[in-house]
Amino acid sequence: MRASGTLQSGGWGTGRLQAAAAGLLLLGGLVGVLFGCLPRPEDAAQAYAEAVEAGQLEAARRHLDPKVAEGAAGERWAARLADTEARRREAAAARAAARGHWAVEAVGPQGFRARWDGRAWRLCPPTTCAGTGTELATEAAGGSAEVAEPPAGSEADAAAAAGVVRAFLAHVKAGAFAQAWRLLSAAERARYTPERLAADFEAGGSVAEQTLARIAQALETGMPLHVAGEEAWLRLGGGEAVWLRREEGAWRIAALHGRPAR
Repeated sequence: MRASGTLQSGGWGTGRLQAAAAGLLLLGGLVGVLFGCLPRPEDAAQAYAEAVEAGQLEAARRHLDPKVAEGAAGERWAARLADTEARRREAAAARAAARGHWAVEAVGPQGFRARWDGRAWRLCPPTTCAGTGTELATEAAGGSAEVAEPPAGSEADAAAAAGVVRAFLAHVKAGAFAQAWRLLSAAERARYTPERLAADFEAGGSVAEQTLARIAQALETGMPLHVAGEEAWLRLGGGEAVWLRREEGAWRIAALHGRPAR
Protein backbone atom coordinates (compact mmCIF):
# COMPACT_ATOMS: atom_id res chain seq x y z
CA MET A 1 0.00 0.00 0.00
CA ARG A 2 1.65 3.24 -1.19
CA ALA A 3 1.07 6.54 0.60
CA SER A 4 0.48 9.60 -1.55
CA GLY A 5 2.36 12.86 -1.18
CA THR A 6 6.08 13.52 -0.83
CA LEU A 7 8.47 13.94 2.05
CA GLN A 8 9.17 17.65 2.24
CA SER A 9 11.96 19.50 4.01
CA GLY A 10 11.25 19.65 7.73
CA GLY A 11 8.25 17.29 7.79
CA TRP A 12 5.65 15.19 5.99
CA GLY A 13 3.91 16.38 2.82
CA THR A 14 0.22 17.24 3.23
CA GLY A 15 -0.89 14.41 0.96
CA ARG A 16 1.06 11.83 2.87
CA LEU A 17 -0.20 13.12 6.21
CA GLN A 18 -3.78 12.90 4.97
CA ALA A 19 -3.23 9.38 3.69
CA ALA A 20 -1.70 8.28 6.99
CA ALA A 21 -4.54 9.86 8.98
CA ALA A 22 -7.13 8.23 6.75
CA GLY A 23 -5.46 4.85 7.20
CA LEU A 24 -5.51 5.19 10.96
CA LEU A 25 -9.16 6.25 10.95
CA LEU A 26 -10.13 3.27 8.82
CA LEU A 27 -8.17 0.96 11.08
CA GLY A 28 -10.27 2.32 13.93
CA GLY A 29 -13.00 -0.10 12.94
CA LEU A 30 -10.69 -2.99 13.68
CA VAL A 31 -8.87 -1.35 16.57
CA GLY A 32 -12.06 -0.18 18.26
CA VAL A 33 -13.80 -3.54 18.04
CA LEU A 34 -11.11 -6.21 18.04
CA PHE A 35 -8.46 -4.17 19.84
CA GLY A 36 -10.34 -3.38 23.05
CA CYS A 37 -9.01 -2.15 26.36
CA LEU A 38 -7.60 -4.81 28.64
CA PRO A 39 -8.13 -4.23 32.39
CA ARG A 40 -4.81 -4.09 34.23
CA PRO A 41 -3.92 -5.02 37.82
CA GLU A 42 -2.10 -1.67 38.01
CA ASP A 43 -5.43 0.13 37.52
CA ALA A 44 -7.03 -1.86 40.33
CA ALA A 45 -4.10 -1.02 42.62
CA GLN A 46 -4.38 2.69 41.79
CA ALA A 47 -8.15 2.74 42.42
CA TYR A 48 -7.65 0.87 45.69
CA ALA A 49 -4.97 3.37 46.78
CA GLU A 50 -7.22 6.34 46.06
CA ALA A 51 -10.17 4.85 47.96
CA VAL A 52 -8.04 3.90 50.98
CA GLU A 53 -6.36 7.31 51.07
CA ALA A 54 -9.78 9.00 51.04
CA GLY A 55 -10.98 6.77 53.88
CA GLN A 56 -13.64 5.22 51.61
CA LEU A 57 -13.21 1.67 52.84
CA GLU A 58 -16.34 0.26 51.23
CA ALA A 59 -15.18 1.55 47.85
CA ALA A 60 -11.73 0.08 48.52
CA ARG A 61 -13.27 -3.24 49.57
CA ARG A 62 -14.79 -3.66 46.09
CA HIS A 63 -11.27 -4.00 44.68
CA LEU A 64 -10.31 -6.79 47.08
CA ASP A 65 -10.32 -10.52 46.61
CA PRO A 66 -13.39 -11.91 48.43
CA LYS A 67 -11.17 -14.05 50.67
CA VAL A 68 -9.82 -10.88 52.31
CA ALA A 69 -12.87 -8.65 51.82
CA GLU A 70 -15.57 -10.81 53.41
CA GLY A 71 -16.23 -12.47 56.75
CA ALA A 72 -13.71 -12.38 59.57
CA ALA A 73 -10.86 -11.50 57.18
CA GLY A 74 -12.80 -8.49 55.96
CA GLU A 75 -13.46 -7.36 59.51
CA ARG A 76 -9.75 -7.59 60.35
CA TRP A 77 -8.89 -5.64 57.19
CA ALA A 78 -11.34 -2.86 58.08
CA ALA A 79 -10.13 -2.73 61.68
CA ARG A 80 -6.52 -2.43 60.57
CA LEU A 81 -7.35 0.46 58.24
CA ALA A 82 -9.39 2.33 60.84
CA ASP A 83 -6.10 4.01 61.76
CA THR A 84 -5.13 7.02 59.63
CA GLU A 85 -1.44 6.13 59.55
CA ALA A 86 -2.24 2.55 58.52
CA ARG A 87 -4.34 3.86 55.64
CA ARG A 88 -1.52 6.15 54.56
CA ARG A 89 0.95 3.25 54.47
CA GLU A 90 -1.52 1.00 52.65
CA ALA A 91 -2.24 3.65 50.02
CA ALA A 92 1.47 4.33 49.51
CA ALA A 93 2.17 0.62 49.00
CA ALA A 94 -0.69 0.28 46.51
CA ARG A 95 0.50 3.34 44.56
CA ALA A 96 4.00 1.85 44.39
CA ALA A 97 2.52 -1.33 42.94
CA ALA A 98 0.46 0.65 40.43
CA ARG A 99 3.56 2.52 39.23
CA GLY A 100 5.57 -0.63 38.69
CA HIS A 101 6.15 -2.62 35.51
CA TRP A 102 4.20 -5.87 35.69
CA ALA A 103 5.98 -8.76 34.00
CA VAL A 104 5.49 -12.51 33.79
CA GLU A 105 7.93 -13.65 36.47
CA ALA A 106 7.89 -14.48 40.18
CA VAL A 107 9.84 -12.11 42.43
CA GLY A 108 9.19 -12.97 46.06
CA PRO A 109 6.58 -14.19 48.53
CA GLN A 110 5.61 -10.70 49.73
CA GLY A 111 3.85 -7.79 48.04
CA PHE A 112 0.48 -6.98 46.51
CA ARG A 113 -1.21 -9.75 44.57
CA ALA A 114 -4.20 -9.77 42.29
CA ARG A 115 -6.48 -12.40 40.83
CA TRP A 116 -8.53 -12.14 37.64
CA ASP A 117 -12.08 -13.32 38.39
CA GLY A 118 -13.40 -13.07 34.83
CA ARG A 119 -14.62 -9.49 35.28
CA ALA A 120 -11.96 -7.53 37.15
CA TRP A 121 -8.67 -7.81 39.01
CA ARG A 122 -9.22 -8.46 42.75
CA LEU A 123 -6.41 -7.39 45.07
CA CYS A 124 -4.84 -9.09 48.03
CA PRO A 125 -2.70 -6.67 50.12
CA PRO A 126 0.65 -8.01 51.38
CA THR A 127 -0.50 -7.69 55.00
CA THR A 128 -3.38 -10.11 54.46
CA CYS A 129 -2.50 -12.34 51.50
CA ALA A 130 -0.06 -15.24 51.62
CA GLY A 131 2.15 -15.78 48.60
CA THR A 132 0.95 -18.75 46.60
CA GLY A 133 0.35 -19.61 42.98
CA THR A 134 1.87 -18.60 39.70
CA GLU A 135 2.81 -14.95 39.86
CA LEU A 136 3.03 -11.85 37.77
CA ALA A 137 5.36 -9.44 39.50
CA THR A 138 6.45 -5.84 39.43
CA GLU A 139 9.51 -4.13 40.71
CA ALA A 140 7.90 -1.07 42.26
CA ALA A 141 9.36 1.88 44.13
CA GLY A 142 9.95 0.80 47.70
CA GLY A 143 9.34 -2.90 47.11
CA SER A 144 7.79 -5.45 44.83
CA ALA A 145 4.20 -6.22 43.97
CA GLU A 146 2.86 -9.44 42.55
CA VAL A 147 -0.28 -10.78 40.94
CA ALA A 148 -1.33 -14.40 40.81
CA GLU A 149 -2.61 -15.68 37.47
CA PRO A 150 -5.76 -17.79 37.42
CA PRO A 151 -5.01 -21.50 37.08
CA ALA A 152 -4.33 -22.54 33.52
CA GLY A 153 -6.64 -24.90 31.69
CA SER A 154 -5.43 -28.17 30.22
CA GLU A 155 -2.42 -28.26 27.92
CA ALA A 156 -4.71 -29.45 25.15
CA ASP A 157 -6.95 -26.39 25.57
CA ALA A 158 -3.98 -24.03 25.50
CA ALA A 159 -2.49 -25.75 22.45
CA ALA A 160 -5.80 -25.62 20.59
CA ALA A 161 -6.27 -21.92 21.33
CA ALA A 162 -2.69 -21.15 20.26
CA GLY A 163 -3.32 -23.07 17.05
CA VAL A 164 -6.27 -20.83 16.23
CA VAL A 165 -4.14 -17.71 16.74
CA ARG A 166 -1.40 -19.14 14.50
CA ALA A 167 -3.94 -20.03 11.82
CA PHE A 168 -5.42 -16.53 11.92
CA LEU A 169 -1.97 -14.97 11.48
CA ALA A 170 -1.18 -17.30 8.59
CA HIS A 171 -4.46 -16.52 6.81
CA VAL A 172 -3.97 -12.76 7.19
CA LYS A 173 -0.37 -12.99 5.95
CA ALA A 174 -1.57 -14.97 2.93
CA GLY A 175 -4.40 -12.52 2.25
CA ALA A 176 -6.96 -15.27 2.89
CA PHE A 177 -9.37 -13.04 4.79
CA ALA A 178 -12.41 -15.28 4.29
CA GLN A 179 -10.60 -18.02 6.22
CA ALA A 180 -9.36 -15.53 8.83
CA TRP A 181 -12.91 -14.21 9.28
CA ARG A 182 -14.16 -17.72 10.09
CA LEU A 183 -11.81 -17.81 13.09
CA LEU A 184 -13.41 -14.74 14.70
CA SER A 185 -15.96 -15.04 17.49
CA ALA A 186 -19.64 -14.96 16.55
CA ALA A 187 -19.94 -11.38 17.79
CA GLU A 188 -17.04 -10.22 15.59
CA ARG A 189 -18.28 -12.15 12.54
CA ALA A 190 -21.60 -10.35 12.95
CA ARG A 191 -19.81 -6.98 12.88
CA TYR A 192 -17.44 -7.82 10.04
CA THR A 193 -17.35 -9.23 6.54
CA PRO A 194 -14.20 -10.76 5.06
CA GLU A 195 -13.98 -7.73 2.76
CA ARG A 196 -14.12 -5.25 5.62
CA LEU A 197 -11.55 -7.24 7.56
CA ALA A 198 -9.22 -7.10 4.56
CA ALA A 199 -9.82 -3.37 4.10
CA ASP A 200 -9.07 -2.61 7.75
CA PHE A 201 -5.82 -4.54 7.72
CA GLU A 202 -4.74 -2.94 4.45
CA ALA A 203 -5.60 0.54 5.73
CA GLY A 204 -3.77 -0.11 8.97
CA GLY A 205 -0.45 -0.55 7.19
CA SER A 206 2.47 -0.66 9.62
CA VAL A 207 0.20 -0.38 12.68
CA ALA A 208 -1.54 -3.66 11.86
CA GLU A 209 1.74 -5.28 10.82
CA GLN A 210 3.36 -4.39 14.14
CA THR A 211 0.44 -5.84 16.08
CA LEU A 212 0.58 -9.10 14.13
CA ALA A 213 4.36 -9.23 14.61
CA ARG A 214 3.94 -8.85 18.39
CA ILE A 215 1.44 -11.70 18.45
CA ALA A 216 3.73 -13.93 16.38
CA GLN A 217 6.68 -13.11 18.63
CA ALA A 218 4.69 -13.96 21.76
CA LEU A 219 3.88 -17.37 20.27
CA GLU A 220 7.43 -18.01 19.06
CA THR A 221 9.03 -17.10 22.38
CA GLY A 222 6.78 -19.47 24.29
CA MET A 223 4.66 -16.96 26.19
CA PRO A 224 2.08 -19.04 28.09
CA LEU A 225 -1.47 -19.02 26.79
CA HIS A 226 -3.77 -18.99 29.81
CA VAL A 227 -7.12 -20.76 29.87
CA ALA A 228 -9.89 -20.11 32.40
CA GLY A 229 -13.27 -21.65 31.68
CA GLU A 230 -14.52 -20.55 28.28
CA GLU A 231 -11.87 -17.85 27.80
CA ALA A 232 -8.19 -17.91 26.87
CA TRP A 233 -5.65 -15.14 26.48
CA LEU A 234 -2.08 -14.62 25.29
CA ARG A 235 -0.33 -11.69 26.95
CA LEU A 236 1.57 -9.32 24.67
CA GLY A 237 2.97 -7.02 27.38
CA GLY A 238 1.99 -3.47 28.20
CA GLY A 239 -1.39 -4.58 29.53
CA GLU A 240 -2.42 -6.04 26.16
CA ALA A 241 -3.41 -9.54 25.11
CA VAL A 242 -5.09 -11.62 22.43
CA TRP A 243 -8.40 -12.93 23.78
CA LEU A 244 -10.29 -16.02 22.63
CA ARG A 245 -13.65 -17.51 23.53
CA ARG A 246 -14.77 -21.09 23.25
CA GLU A 247 -17.88 -21.29 21.07
CA GLU A 248 -19.55 -24.61 20.27
CA GLY A 249 -16.45 -26.46 21.37
CA ALA A 250 -13.97 -24.45 19.27
CA TRP A 251 -11.76 -21.48 20.13
CA ARG A 252 -12.52 -18.24 18.30
CA ILE A 253 -10.70 -14.88 18.42
CA ALA A 254 -12.66 -12.21 20.30
CA ALA A 255 -9.98 -9.49 20.47
CA LEU A 256 -6.49 -9.09 19.04
CA HIS A 257 -5.26 -6.30 21.28
CA GLY A 258 -7.31 -6.20 24.47
CA ARG A 259 -10.25 -7.58 26.38
CA PRO A 260 -13.39 -7.93 24.22
CA ALA A 261 -16.67 -6.21 25.01
CA ARG A 262 -19.19 -8.45 26.76
